[in-house]
Amino acid sequence: MSKLRQHYIVCGSGRVGSHLVRDLVRTNQDFVVIEQDLQKAAEFTQRGLNVLVSDATLEETLREARVEHARGLAACFRTMPITFTLS
Repeated sequence: MSKLRQHYIVCGSGRVGSHLVRDLVRTNQDFVVIEQDLQKAAEFTQRGLNVLVSDATLEETLREARVEHARGLAACFRTMPITFTLS
């Protein structure tokens, strides 16, 4: 993950996030999924995809996903946490 640049970050892989992941795979884009659900994360890992099992609302998680080098970020939460901010 330390080499990711100009990649996408998908926060959450529910209904919307899973569609984004499918499209990113289909178009051969570099990306990382941040997912808290261990089963979903394991499925991504088995497919050889970059995944962080963590809370996407935490600054340290976004830094680990190299948000400062990302091309884009999709926050695919069921409800948007009040504490989630990008600066």
